[in-house]
Amino acid sequence: MTAATPATSGTRRSAPFQWPPALLPGLFILAVTVFGAGIFDIGPIKLSRIALYTQLILLFLYFGKAVIRQHFGTAASFILLFLYIIWSHLRFAALSDTVANVNGLASFLPILSFIIFCETDASLKSMLRVLAGISLVYCAIYVLGHGWLLAANKASAGGVLVAASGRSERLYLLAVWAAYAVYYAWCNRDAHWLMRGALALFGLAAIWLSGSRMFQATFTIYAVLLMIGVTGFVVRWGTFAVFFLLSLVMLSGLIFQSFNPYSLMEWDTSAAYRMVEYARGAETIRSHFLLGIGLPLDMDSLIGFLRTPRYDLYFASDLGITSMLMMFGLPGLLLSVFFVYYCAAISGIHYQAREIKALQMTGLMACAIAWFSPMFFIESAVIFLGLLIALGVKSSRLKSGVE
Repeated sequence: MTAATPATSGTRRSAPFQWPPALLPGLFILAVTVFGAGIFDIGPIKLSRIALYTQLILLFLYFGKAVIRQHFGTAASFILLFLYIIWSHLRFAALSDTVANVNGLASFLPILSFIIFCETDASLKSMLRVLAGISLVYCAIYVLGHGWLLAANKASAGGVLVAASGRSERLYLLAVWAAYAVYYAWCNRDAHWLMRGALALFGLAAIWLSGSRMFQATFTIYAVLLMIGVTGFVVRWGTFAVFFLLSLVMLSGLIFQSFNPYSLMEWDTSAAYRMVEYARGAETIRSHFLLGIGLPLDMDSLIGFLRTPRYDLYFASDLGITSMLMMFGLPGLLLSVFFVYYCAAISGIHYQAREIKALQMTGLMACAIAWFSPMFFIESAVIFLGLLIALGVKSSRLKSGVE
């Protein structure tokens, strides 16, 4: 007698539903974009709070995933950086004699983004495709709605969105997103020509409308290098060398008090404003060189702390690497230099995938301008640094057999 076998003919089992691996990382990237852009709070619907809670939930979800997978190095890095952000704010509150508000530090959550990109099951290429799509939509909204957004911002006195530096008012742009859109359009030749054309068109238009001349110049240099195929050893190490030398120039005014780096460009209106800001920042750095003044909750808190009868306004984003030294002290400065070294000279040397090449060029461009603007370290664009860190971490795990 033979054992009965279950009948299988005529029946079909449906596979259990699974989320696309890139869905949650993509949702995080979208949340960072919505919160950082600012334009999504113009009008009756305020989306930044929803974006903020989304980031927080996803970060701790992936932290738990790292612990379960026993990736204790990644989890420990997350906790240490999270605690350091809190400590930095408590230090600023103590120095400025203001009330600490740890909840408000949620705006710095993108600094912790590396844990999501390191722990996701999605491939880096799939996440970069999602990032390209989000960049396209964001740049299209910025370009097509630019006039209305700027007018609505003026009407609501939403000065956070307007970059004011002695020139005409400009609408704030997540410029690294626009640069990535253009680089992705050039690198990813397999994408549909309409997609590539839209990425390039809206990315270029957004960069032009932003009016940031330093960013426009740096972006153009790396776009030309990408188009002529010069992206190898010389460009990577040259990028780090330029960053390092210009950072030394920026920091030299802290030692030689009679020298102000922006005096070399005092004919420019923006540089004239930065001369005043640099002088005030230099005074503060000399008093808090080792640990810095800490992390302010917002720009108004920083301006209030630095305001004197002689100096009124101070924007950390204006002074690049010296701002990192002022807020985070010598450890923050050294860490910034290390990350530029990692992204420019080390990260992804052996990777030739077109999507990853676009990320690498965006990282190189951001590193080249890091002496001038700290956006690659403390603003929303830090997610690009997180992606480059994940590139190295995942590669290391594959080599060691962890993944």
